[in-house]
Amino acid sequence: MIREILFVFFLIFNINLFGQVFDSCRFEVDYKYGDHEFNVVNMKNDGLILFRKEKRFFEGRQKPWQIIVLDTFLNKKNEITIHAEFEYHLLGYEYKKGFFFMLFSDGYFSDSNYYIYKINLETAESEIHSITNEIELDLSHFLIIENQVILGGKIKNRPTIVHFDLNTDMIQVLPGFYRDDTDLVNLKENKNGSFNVLFLEKEHGTRANILNLKVFNSQGTLLMESTSKLPEEYRVLSGNTNKLEYSDLIVSGTYSERNNKLSQGLYYINMRPGDENPVKFIPYTNLSNFFSHLGERRESRIKEKIRQSTTEKPFEFKTSFVVWEINETPEHYEIFGEVIDPQYDPSYNQRVANRNYGNPYYNDPRNFESLSRYYQTTHSLLNNDYLVSIKFRGANLIVINKEGSFENDYSMTIKEKDKTIMEKVSSYYYSNNGAHFFYKDEEEIFHAFRDS
Repeated sequence: MIREILFVFFLIFNINLFGQVFDSCRFEVDYKYGDHEFNVVNMKNDGLILFRKEKRFFEGRQKPWQIIVLDTFLNKKNEITIHAEFEYHLLGYEYKKGFFFMLFSDGYFSDSNYYIYKINLETAESEIHSITNEIELDLSHFLIIENQVILGGKIKNRPTIVHFDLNTDMIQVLPGFYRDDTDLVNLKENKNGSFNVLFLEKEHGTRANILNLKVFNSQGTLLMESTSKLPEEYRVLSGNTNKLEYSDLIVSGTYSERNNKLSQGLYYINMRPGDENPVKFIPYTNLSNFFSHLGERRESRIKEKIRQSTTEKPFEFKTSFVVWEINETPEHYEIFGEVIDPQYDPSYNQRVANRNYGNPYYNDPRNFESLSRYYQTTHSLLNNDYLVSIKFRGANLIVINKEGSFENDYSMTIKEKDKTIMEKVSSYYYSNNGAHFFYKDEEEIFHAFRDS
């Protein structure tokens, strides 16, 4: 039985005129029972990449992968087939300036080797680079910058950053990370071709969390280092950075009280060189529209509790919130994330103890075939058990000014959206008139506009 998959891509030329109706384009491909679904990679002004593993065909011990390249009007520009060994597992993928990169491993274990496929989307030529994993890196983060591969993870529970040059096939381990009581939080490329490594340290002799940000150029040379210490009563749950579009690098994420696994708000740090970088906290109770995903009645009750709250007896709201993006304009920062409800199986951690492959949000071996990306991953100290599924509850945009003070927030309810891997399911566009939110469920695209 054959049915069709429909891919829809809206060409929005002026988002401020979103009330108008715009033309849409579509691309169709036959889908047969048992086929893998396509993964979609947004190349922005260059169009889209659709790719999937072919399920029904083998060539010796190799399995083909189908890659379709579309322009912005969803016209097919190219169709490419690459072949990977049967035992290879796709770990990540990136698009960079006409090239598509795919990261494979040859096993589920910390000593598995890595393979980078670099595919020219115009000529269909490809090259394969192998990375022998002699240091047994448990991979959690992956970036491609100017033909350089950046791998982040852990060796014997200590954070490690590996730099691999595709021009020379030379490998180096960046110094300054292999420490006890330290966690890799985030790996992010900047607009100028440098990259940020955000990691969390525990101050010796205290319970304080120290966030440390190091900025490197694409060759792995250290450009800047900055630190900030949180008060002892607070615990960092996640962290993300902006992309250095202007002059400042900021870090924002979620925090909780010392032993609480649910976050109670966002923190904000302007990370300037040195260690004198103060932290600002934005509790969820300071936001205007954060609770809309709970429904009108519960939102009303929570807001009433906030109004009745006092300094001596404050009301605190706690939830699981993931910061996916920090975007910068000349006037403000836009912090975008999603409220989630993670479901854990406490017994699963023991059943797969010998197959542990890093951050359980991203690296549960059951999820490899779903093509989870090592891309803008979010750190969390609460992941002691293996994730079974995630229920997505709402999308939220928090706008803060350049001094770190709250300006406005917007939200959209996400209905009946469950996944087995931790990845962003919605997106947004912000203008002076308000925020547009989007998410896709099956073949339906949902849109919501929230004005100021």
